[in-house]
Amino acid sequence: MAVDFHNSLVHMMRLKLERWINRQWYLHGKICHLFIPLSFLYKKVTNAGEIPPSQKLPTPVWVVGNLTVGGSGKTPFIIAMARLAAEKGLRVLVVTKPYRIKHKLSKTTFIESVLEPKVFGDEPCLIKAQTKADVLCIAKSRQDIKKYSKHYDLILCDDGLQDHTLQRSLNWVVVNNQRGFGNGHLIPRGPMRTALKWSNRIDHVVERGKSQESALGYTLTVDHIYALDTNNPCDIAILKNKNILIACGLGHPDGFFDEVLKLGIQGETMAYPDHHDFSKADINYFRSFDAVIISEKDAVKVKSFNLSHVYVTKTNIHLNNNLSNLVMDLLNAITESDTIMA
Repeated sequence: MAVDFHNSLVHMMRLKLERWINRQWYLHGKICHLFIPLSFLYKKVTNAGEIPPSQKLPTPVWVVGNLTVGGSGKTPFIIAMARLAAEKGLRVLVVTKPYRIKHKLSKTTFIESVLEPKVFGDEPCLIKAQTKADVLCIAKSRQDIKKYSKHYDLILCDDGLQDHTLQRSLNWVVVNNQRGFGNGHLIPRGPMRTALKWSNRIDHVVERGKSQESALGYTLTVDHIYALDTNNPCDIAILKNKNILIACGLGHPDGFFDEVLKLGIQGETMAYPDHHDFSKADINYFRSFDAVIISEKDAVKVKSFNLSHVYVTKTNIHLNNNLSNLVMDLLNAITESDTIMA
């Protein structure tokens, strides 16, 4: 019990620190100037976060990354592309590196039918649960994918934009259109992992939260919730006059809270750190409420606790016409190429 309390305290302190840092980066805090020497060192070591150029490969490798620290919305976009590719009959491999897991993988491993978020991380398990793609978790180097490439028509890499060991045929960058690039400086002075001078190496920029057709973009919406234990849709009316907790461990929780509010659900909100590993203390806190609403990303970790009063938001991914048409054109080109080769 003491260990759970200590872990919860550490998580909350980390969350407060992350929020404070983000405020400085995105509200142009003057304290950021103190980190100019460290940003200069990062610039020298990484060549300002250089992005390797794309090239023609036997099996297309699409790298989906971001220019800033923190979540920008890569995973929903990868899920959307993997689904569209599967509809075309393409064999898809999603390559990812587990993040914030207790023990590093000893070897590169495929996720099988049993989802183990403590082993592989929440987002790889979410991708596996929501697509027909094979999901490969990299232990060390992304060069490992070479030995598997001949078995697939398309490889999607979740992150790895700045990885020089990874050959790629397309560089995709996802940007949160509400947050942008903050103060525009390299870490730790600012949130930038890559200087904008390397933008000529980016093939396509996708804006999360952009539904207008003037750019490539997508939006996320929640239209209903379902029971975590049964997967059955839930009538929101049963939550009326209930003591409700709305909780998530996401990079930007406010968007999640807003979507739940649009459903007409009100309650106490709790933002955990991104990729939060829910403890027994957290679950005991959940039990103090009549109902708890969580995200699909958090659900892969909470499911093992067998809670009957927890509900999950069903997230829909909407690519705008420009982005949908582009992805379909690129997938059609792969399909046509495979037909010619056959």
